[in-house]
Amino acid sequence: MTPSFSSILQQHTAAYPLMAPQDYGKLAYQNEFGPGHMISDKQAAFDFLLREWREAARPSSPDEGAVSGAHPAPPLTAEPIGNGLCRFHLDGSFCPEEAAPLLTELFCRTALEHTGTREGLEQKLALLPKLGIPRLAQWLEGYRARGCPPVHHSEAFRQAYHPHYRVLRSEYAFFFKALLLLRGMLEGKGAAPVVVAIDGRCGSGKSRFASLVGRLFPCSVLHMDDFYLPEHRRNANWMQVPGQNIDFDALSGVLHTLRAGKTVSCRRFDCASGHYDDTLYITPQPLILLEGSYSMHPRLDADVDKSIFLTCAPQEQLRRLQRRQQGSIGVFESLWIPLEECYFQTFQVANSGDLTLDTTFFSEI
Repeated sequence: MTPSFSSILQQHTAAYPLMAPQDYGKLAYQNEFGPGHMISDKQAAFDFLLREWREAARPSSPDEGAVSGAHPAPPLTAEPIGNGLCRFHLDGSFCPEEAAPLLTELFCRTALEHTGTREGLEQKLALLPKLGIPRLAQWLEGYRARGCPPVHHSEAFRQAYHPHYRVLRSEYAFFFKALLLLRGMLEGKGAAPVVVAIDGRCGSGKSRFASLVGRLFPCSVLHMDDFYLPEHRRNANWMQVPGQNIDFDALSGVLHTLRAGKTVSCRRFDCASGHYDDTLYITPQPLILLEGSYSMHPRLDADVDKSIFLTCAPQEQLRRLQRRQQGSIGVFESLWIPLEECYFQTFQVANSGDLTLDTTFFSEI
C-alpha cells in the first residue's frame, strides 16, 4: 500500500528531528510537484549533479554532522516522500562517474512526467499545523503570501544532515542498480543484441520491471508465458522436472534469429485457453529482455548474457497475487508456486544471477 502524506510526515519527523518549518514546506512541495522546477538545461543538470555527487561521496571528517539531533545518513539510498516519488541520496553506493548520466536522465524524466497543482499542494500544507511544530503557522502564512514558490532546506537542516539527493519516481530509484547494469551493457555491447533474463517469484514485479525497461531503453521483450508447451506436448512427468512446461527449443531459435539481426515470428501460447493463440512478430533491438520464471534455466545459459532475479517474502507474494487475481489464487498456491520453488531450489537460481532484488518493501508493485 502506498504511504499517505501523513505517514510520510511522521517518518521524516522521526528521522530528522531538526527539521524547520520550511523543511516541512519543501517536503510538501516536492511531494506535489516533484523536481520540475529544477530542470532548465539537461547538460547543466548533469554537470551540477556530478560535482555535487563527487563532493557527497568524499569521506567526511570526524567533526562533520556533529550536531545534537543530527541524523548521520539516510537509512536508504531511496527515501520515500509519497505520491510515487522519493529522494535518491547521493551516497557512496554508486560511482558518480558511472551513475551520474543515468541519474540525470531519470531525474529529467521525472520532472517531465510528474505534475502537480496548487490545490494539491494546499491539501498537503493543511496537514502541517497538526504536527505542532513551533513557528510553523507563521511560516505557512508568509509562504502562502509569497504564492507558494519552491522551497530550500533550512540552514539548520543543511548543517545537521548534509542533504545531497535528487527527487525521482520511486520505481526509477528502486530499480536504479538494475537499470545501471543494463545501461552499462548497452554501452559496451558489440553489433549483436544483448540478452538479459528477468527471473523470479510470481508477484515479485518481473513484468513491472520489464515494462519499465521497455520505456527507458531500445529493447524487445519476450515473455516466458508465451513459450509454454500445450499439455499434449509436455512429458508425463513435467510437474516433477523443473522447466518441462517450456518450449526451450523454440525460444532458443527465436533468440538466435534476433541475435543475427533478423525479425522473427512465432506462435504465442495463451495460458488462459491452454492453446496457441496469435502470432508474435519480434524485431531485433540492442537489448532483448527475457521476462518470466524459467528464464534463468540452464537450458538457456548459452543464450543469455546477464540475469536479474526478483524476489519477495511469501506473505507479500500472496497479498499481491490476491489483489491481482481478485482473491482467486488457489491454482497459484497448489501448482505454480510449488513448481517455481522446486525450480529455484533445483538450480539455485536466486544465487546464480548477476543481480538479485528483493521487492518485498517496494509498495508500488
